[in-house]
Amino acid sequence: MVSKYKNFLLLLKHLPFAIALLMLISCILNCFDIYSKLLASFCFYSPITAVFMLYASSVFQNCIWHRLPIYYSIILEIITYINLYIPISGRIDLFIYLTLTILFIILGMYFKNNTNKKRHQSVIDSA
Repeated sequence: MVSKYKNFLLLLKHLPFAIALLMLISCILNCFDIYSKLLASFCFYSPITAVFMLYASSVFQNCIWHRLPIYYSIILEIITYINLYIPISGRIDLFIYLTLTILFIILGMYFKNNTNKKRHQSVIDSA
C-alpha cells in the first residue's frame, strides 16, 4: 500500500504539469472567443495555491524542472488578468501564449537535461 506521503509527493510533482496544460488550453480557447466554464473551473489557479505549491516543492526539494510549470502558470494568470483590463486582439494574445509555451518547453528541456547529467555524473563518480 502506498503511503499518504508518497501520494502527496506524486501529486506535487505531476499536478503543476496538468494545471499548466489545462490553463494553456483554456487560454488558447479564449483567444478564439470560446469560453468553457468547466475548463476554467478546473484550471483556476489562485496566488495562494501557487505560493503553497512553490513552498511545498522547495520543502520536498523538487528540482527546478518540477517548479517550471508553476512559474509558467503564474505568468499565464498574470497575462490573463492584464488582458481583462487591457484587451489585446486574439492573434497577438495567441502569439504571446504560444511564444511563452515554446520558451518554457525549451527551458524545461534544458533543466531536465542538466538534472540528468548531474544524476549520471554522480553515478559515474560513485562507481
